[in-house]
Amino acid sequence: MWNQLRLVFVWVLVIAPSCADDPGERDPRLGELGRVKFNGGGGCNGSTTLAAGSTAKMRLEAVDGTLPQDLQITSTRPEVIAARPGDDGDGEDTITLRAVGDGETRVELYTGESLLDWLGFDVVDAASATHEAPDAVLEGGRYVLEVKEIYGEFGEDEPLIGADFMRWDTDPAGAFVLVEDEGRRAQFAASSAGPVTISASDPATGVELLEHEVTVVAVGDAGELSASITVDPPGDEDEVSEPAPPPLTMPEGSLFVVKLTADSPAGEVAIFGEDIEWQVLEGQVLQGGENYSTPEGPIFTSEGAGPVTLRARVALLDAEIEIALDVDEVE
Repeated sequence: MWNQLRLVFVWVLVIAPSCADDPGERDPRLGELGRVKFNGGGGCNGSTTLAAGSTAKMRLEAVDGTLPQDLQITSTRPEVIAARPGDDGDGEDTITLRAVGDGETRVELYTGESLLDWLGFDVVDAASATHEAPDAVLEGGRYVLEVKEIYGEFGEDEPLIGADFMRWDTDPAGAFVLVEDEGRRAQFAASSAGPVTISASDPATGVELLEHEVTVVAVGDAGELSASITVDPPGDEDEVSEPAPPPLTMPEGSLFVVKLTADSPAGEVAIFGEDIEWQVLEGQVLQGGENYSTPEGPIFTSEGAGPVTLRARVALLDAEIEIALDVDEVE
């Protein structure tokens, strides 16, 4: 279940949006020998161009059958892109590409001394980026900004893959403290109430890639908690639901995430998972661990039919909310 959860819900829904490729054209991520697909890497899945200085984590998929156990990876020009197996915790059949310098290279996959497949990649400087982030957050709370797409000098005609290379700044300085920056997800701690501008730039070129304004709301100005739930039902053909408030019903075996917000004069205040304590009061529900979560909180899975009650406590507000669900048995 957790393997499906990680690859389907987190990878597809949160991390790796697809591109609008022409269905009549050859898949740009299919190896030149047609044996392996190179998936992921952040942003547009159809791109084979890395942002200079970035790292792209990719998942390999065999077109037929499974990948060989003795798979080896190499770059024909490691001075442009260094290639190696993925890190521990990335999962099997993953690779890491590091953009070292401008230019082009072939990333080759070998089994023993035989070439299994290869794909060409290149590196260019980033010029702009798009992002998603809430407009308000609690003072003292965590805040997450998601980088969605990174573009080269030709804008939307040149989407880039890769992450972990941006320099983050805030105005006023020190208003947010950067806690973590990994995989196009920057996590901050909000230090003081008031308006803040967050910006990200390319440290090598100095080009500003994005800017976002956010209001840090004092704890005393935050009001009642609300919840919305996103559900991924079991089955390959089911689509992830739009967020909906509880109570709601879902089929047994569903994956779901609960997003909490609080009212305030500045509008809806986002509350992220680091500031929420969860408890299952009733029902058969499993709570995902650190590797099975979204910025909003853990990914739950409904293990058995019947009523479910969750309690979410936000220590910053000294407040809690109970969330009622009903899980239907799947025939």
